[in-house]
Amino acid sequence: MNLKWILTANLMFACFGFGQNSSDETRPQLKVNAAFPEIHDWNTLRITLSRSLCYGRCPVYELEIHGDGTVLYDGKLNVDAKGKRTAKISHASLVELVDFFRKTNYFSLNDRYVSAITDNPTYKTSISFDGISKSVVDYVGESVGMPSTITELEVAIDRLSGAYKWVGHKK
Repeated sequence: MNLKWILTANLMFACFGFGQNSSDETRPQLKVNAAFPEIHDWNTLRITLSRSLCYGRCPVYELEIHGDGTVLYDGKLNVDAKGKRTAKISHASLVELVDFFRKTNYFSLNDRYVSAITDNPTYKTSISFDGISKSVVDYVGESVGMPSTITELEVAIDRLSGAYKWVGHKK
């Protein structure tokens, strides 16, 4: 009788999904290999990176990089420079950033890599140009299958935009 009850209970748990993470956030999405399009009008280029609050002292800020090299920074919390700042980067740095997006196969990535872990910051990257856009949300993404190249891209955006001079060493 005991064994029959255990088997029945296990079957019910399996059928109803108890004990499994049923969140859409962590379910594998179909992989589509989308080629990275060429940029025809660099003036339409926008690259963004935002880093959110965590349980701790994570830097909170937003970056936007335009195709003319303009960098817009807005520091919120746990950064050396709070508020809005503007800078300019070279076209060579823009090309290098776009190459990072290309190397990550950015347009083939899932839109979201979200872990069930709590108290961590969320990072969001995006690129848009010529009416095409794509963004990727990273919440401890590598723990749910996000390629490490996205973390490398996030670091490259900070480095090539010059954001570290505003963010400081709190990261």
